[in-house]
Amino acid sequence: MRILIVVDKGGTAIDRLAQSVKRNLPQHDIVIFPVHPKRNEADTIIEAQRLMAWADVIDIHYWKSGQILRMSFPKEFESKPRILFHFNPYDAESEENQYYTKVVVGNSSIHSKIPYAELIPYGIDLDFFKFNPDYTEDKVVNMSVNRIEGKKGVFEVAKACKELGYEFKLVGRVSKGEYMDQVMKEGEGSIEFWENATDEKLREVYYQSAIHVCNSVDNFESGTLPILECMACGVPVLTRSVGHVPDLYDGSNMVIRDKAQEDVQDLKDQLRQLMENRDWRLNLREKAWDTVKNRDDKRMALEVNKLYYSVYKPEVPLISIVIPTRDHPESFIECLVGAMQQDHPKLEIVVSDSGDTPVKEIVEAGRKNTLIPIKYVRFNHRNTYSLAEARNRGIIEADGEYIVFCDDRIKMALNAVTLFNYNKKSRTWLWGVKDEAPKGFVENFSFVSRKDLIKGGMFCERIQYYGGMTQEVRERFEREQGLTFILVDEAKATSVRRTKSKASRREDIIDAKFLLYKMYNK
Repeated sequence: MRILIVVDKGGTAIDRLAQSVKRNLPQHDIVIFPVHPKRNEADTIIEAQRLMAWADVIDIHYWKSGQILRMSFPKEFESKPRILFHFNPYDAESEENQYYTKVVVGNSSIHSKIPYAELIPYGIDLDFFKFNPDYTEDKVVNMSVNRIEGKKGVFEVAKACKELGYEFKLVGRVSKGEYMDQVMKEGEGSIEFWENATDEKLREVYYQSAIHVCNSVDNFESGTLPILECMACGVPVLTRSVGHVPDLYDGSNMVIRDKAQEDVQDLKDQLRQLMENRDWRLNLREKAWDTVKNRDDKRMALEVNKLYYSVYKPEVPLISIVIPTRDHPESFIECLVGAMQQDHPKLEIVVSDSGDTPVKEIVEAGRKNTLIPIKYVRFNHRNTYSLAEARNRGIIEADGEYIVFCDDRIKMALNAVTLFNYNKKSRTWLWGVKDEAPKGFVENFSFVSRKDLIKGGMFCERIQYYGGMTQEVRERFEREQGLTFILVDEAKATSVRRTKSKASRREDIIDAKFLLYKMYNK
């Protein structure tokens, strides 16, 4: 799928959230494009028009940027599914909302203003912002502020730290020069400032800090992500109850100030109490991490991915073709081409590779030649018959409502998925015909509900020998789970590689059948 994400400008919290989505959804062709809400060159607007015409889905991350595009190019704008993300509460009730297919918010305080919106909580890269086991002994306070201005309360924190004798580390972007001059003058001798800091520098500041402060007025945040990042890194948080703080606060994982932003004396008192009680801070670190462990940006990206599919051809079910492969690149290419040629209009392909000869390069080449999203899963086979695990990993990564299994030695006819979808019924497992020879059920060319698969336990990874998986699947899903197995003889495929002869696998078959006997007949 081709997705255009429009942000306000590069390097902002909004842009960082968009980058997280792109990084975690490599199966899609995602372009992140900045459109400033006030100032844009003519070339920028022309390129935005081209990208809107190119995209399958338009994702606007700032409503004023979207307004510019809507008014400049209404035809391109209205011809595509459109999503609007609100990250700021003060514009959430904008009349622009009516022009979007779906509206999304990131916290419950904004959601309360527009309850018809979808709620997708913010996430951060927990692989990067890792918990710091070497918590500092120094009296260091940090703030990370997207735009340094009076509403963020930086001046008051600088004043409090100076009077308390604490070092103050400030990261952010200068919005108003006069205000920044006041901050630097007030914190002279105790303040260090970094503008446009890299993520690496930001993490370094967190690791050097004893306390993180958010001192914004109501309806504002210092930035969308710093509180989450500090909680993940193990920096205790002192904050006013703004933004997504009410969603995160559990009574013991941060300290909430209920006094006004400008109340410096209260700020000093709270900072001093927290700084002088190391045991309290150590407890806050642990409690905060227990909260933020569920705020991975991978999870956020999956929710955004579901949103993309929900607005793109919403009348058509998403179907995932799962291709397990292991050390057969030649036949895998044929199988992949067959999947890429399917005429069902809403597909994804999931390649689950356990081979010693990885096929990642083939997958990457395939992505350049199709609009169908292709996911790639890689794992080590550990010298076992890894087919069940390969399929299970594919099922877990699949986003489709239904799964088509197509082993890497099979090439589907171009209408196979469409025919499976046409013949689907509730609580059924369908299978097709290979090589024009209708046979009993085999799962290597079949169609089933993902939800039914997962509820039924997926494939049994104890089947580590050839010759038992089909029987085990039917035993469990037909007799125990109540699924009906149906042949769709119009759905056809051809073998592009033969399996080993039955004679060469007699010992494996004997072991597999005995295992099944012990499982179901004892």
